[in-house]
Amino acid sequence: MRTMPCLLALGALALAGCATTAHAPASPEERLAMANAEARGGIAAIGAVEAIDIRLRMHEGALDLTGHYRANRSGCMRIDVAIDGNVVFTEALGRNGGWHMTRNMEREAPNTEAGNAALRHGVESPTRLFGLNEYGARGHQLSLGSPETIDGALYQRLDVEYKDGYRAALFLDPQTHLVMRVRETKPLHVDEDATAKRVETRLSDYREVAGVFFPFRSEEVDLDTGETLSTTEIASLGVNTDEALAICSSPPPV
Repeated sequence: MRTMPCLLALGALALAGCATTAHAPASPEERLAMANAEARGGIAAIGAVEAIDIRLRMHEGALDLTGHYRANRSGCMRIDVAIDGNVVFTEALGRNGGWHMTRNMEREAPNTEAGNAALRHGVESPTRLFGLNEYGARGHQLSLGSPETIDGALYQRLDVEYKDGYRAALFLDPQTHLVMRVRETKPLHVDEDATAKRVETRLSDYREVAGVFFPFRSEEVDLDTGETLSTTEIASLGVNTDEALAICSSPPPV
């Protein structure tokens, strides 16, 4: 895994001590964002990922599910969720808005704006298509928080305000600079139940695909109750597949 000499100072929490050059990020949050991008494989490798195509194993409550998630840099995505091989729910976001469909519906229905926003935040996630170094150009704001100790481990905190005002707190390992935890206040499925929860997503099992590191396991935990809301494992991950690149024009199920 590649690192940059100046950015390694972040591991010692010495952000202000990094010397800047004409090519170096100017602010502490930009340096931490660049450290994360470098740890994930570098800006060239991340930028070469135009689309992702992921097969998922999910456990939510009493349900064991599988999912097929596709997204691309145009901001489009689609996920098909299945039980025992039968698709029971599909949700998608295209250039002109999003839609969803269950197996009991005759045709698709439009998402609410809150539902579309949740899908957009997923596409913009700092562990999927885009590097944190790209956030400023995409209209999102980063700010450096104070280091925090959680469950006995020290993390660098980076706060994100997305361009629509949505906020998330990222917690990075100070040695590897990878995002290990994300804290958000959000509904788990906004169009089914709009009740917001304080959710921590715990990321692990980073693996390299096409030169970029992705977390292959995530766990969502309700911070107020300690309840595990869901666990997700990646069964396979492909980049720049034909299907994912064309997902903006993906039709609803028949």
